[in-house]
Amino acid sequence: MKLFKWIAFWSLPLLILACGGADSSNTSANSQTFGDLGPKPNSVGIQSETGDELIQFDFNGGETIIKYERLKNALNGRKDKPDKSKYYNQKGDLVAEVKFKDDGFKLRDSNAKLYWKVKIKDGKIKISDNEEGENPFELQENENGKFKIKLSEEQLVEGKWKDGKITVRGKGGVFVVPAGRNHPAYTVLALPKLSEEHRLIVVAELLRQL
Repeated sequence: MKLFKWIAFWSLPLLILACGGADSSNTSANSQTFGDLGPKPNSVGIQSETGDELIQFDFNGGETIIKYERLKNALNGRKDKPDKSKYYNQKGDLVAEVKFKDDGFKLRDSNAKLYWKVKIKDGKIKISDNEEGENPFELQENENGKFKIKLSEEQLVEGKWKDGKITVRGKGGVFVVPAGRNHPAYTVLALPKLSEEHRLIVVAELLRQL
C-alpha cells in the first residue's frame, strides 16, 4: 500500500509535465495586469475579414511555431534557457532572442542589441525601441473593453470583441481572431512600426505571459 502511494505521488507531476500546451513558466504578476483573459491557448488561428487563414500560433511546452504569410512561412521559437527563448526562420537563421524580465521581456539580436523592449505594468503594455523606454507605443484597455495602441496621442490600432471574435484594425492591417473574449496581445498584430516577424514574436510572448 505504501509503495502504491509513493508511485502515485511522483507520477502526478510527471503526467502534468508530459501534457504539453503553452508553457506558463514565464508567467508572473503580468498575468494579473489585465484581469481574467481566459485559459492560455495551445493553438490560435488568425484570419482576414473574408475568412482567409493568415497566421497560426501553436504552443507546445517551451516551443512555439508561428506560421504566417498565409501559412506559407514559419518561425520556430525554442526555449534556450529558463530566462531566454530564440526564434529562427525556416533557413535556421536567428530572427530574435527573447530575454524574459519580471515586468515583461526584450527582443534582441544575437549580440544582445535591443530591437524592442516590452514592459507590462499597471494595466498597460509599453513597447519601445530603447532601454530607457522613451516614446513608447502604449497598449491599454478603455472603459468599453476595447484595446487600443497609441503613440503619444495618435491612435494606431484598435482591437474589439463582438459575437465570438476579436477584430483588430490598424495601420498594419485588419485581423480577425475567433475568441471567447478580448485579449491585448492580438492588438499588436496591426502595429505598423515593427517588422512582421517581430510583431508575431511579441504577440506569441504576450499570449504566454498574460
